[in-house]
Amino acid sequence: MIKIPVEQILAQLLNFSLLIVILFFALRKKIIQLFWDRRQSYDSALTRAQSARQKAETQHAQIKQQLESLNATAGGCLDKAKSEAAQLRAQILAEADGLSQRLRQDAQRTVQVELERAKRELAEELLLRSLDSAHEILKEKLKDSDQKRLQSEFVEKIQVVRP
Repeated sequence: MIKIPVEQILAQLLNFSLLIVILFFALRKKIIQLFWDRRQSYDSALTRAQSARQKAETQHAQIKQQLESLNATAGGCLDKAKSEAAQLRAQILAEADGLSQRLRQDAQRTVQVELERAKRELAEELLLRSLDSAHEILKEKLKDSDQKRLQSEFVEKIQVVRP
């Protein structure tokens, strides 16, 4: 082991202490300013962080409120859409019912018209057949003398009607 004299240690300790004191007095303002600036920087960063936090909380509250509003509106819109769909369905059913009634009435009128036309045609055909039958019967049963007599009676009646 090496022995170092105590005077040498005390001299080095004194030199070191003097160096610290000189540095302290020489750099004291700069060190204080450095720590002061650093504190100001931290305070400023803290203020900005608090401001940003408040702003974020405010925006969060606004977004939450808007989301709740949208959820409430969505429910209302869904209810409104369901209501409008029910009304539209009822309206369409009413229109379809009215249309089917009109179609039934038109069909009934068409059946009536066609029935009347068929009756008329049947009556006309029956009348024509009756006339043809009567003509054939009269041809067979009427003789020349009867025909001349009917013609002369017809002429006489026409002359009586004419003044």
